[in-house]
Amino acid sequence: MLGNVLQLKNNLCEINFDYVDVNDTPSVICHIDIYKWNKTTKPIILNYIDAIARQEPLDKYVVHDGKDKKHLKFITMCNFVYTGCFTEDYGQKEYMFIWSNK
Repeated sequence: MLGNVLQLKNNLCEINFDYVDVNDTPSVICHIDIYKWNKTTKPIILNYIDAIARQEPLDKYVVHDGKDKKHLKFITMCNFVYTGCFTEDYGQKEYMFIWSNK
């Protein structure tokens, strides 16, 4: 079941949702690259997150490295909430957030 679920790419951003296993549970991981921020970027991103939520019932996650304050602000703005942390194989601590529609 691993692979791409949904992808959006335009001149503002690229959004990828991919199937992964989180603690041996099938889930979806979200990765977003923002190329340009303007007043339409946020609604586009939120609409795609909502679309994947309606299309795919699996939990949606995003990984945060803990150092980027803008990234943290962005993922919480997109309704991702902190669920815990883990250490990568190479020793870096990562923080896991899950999407919530509340």
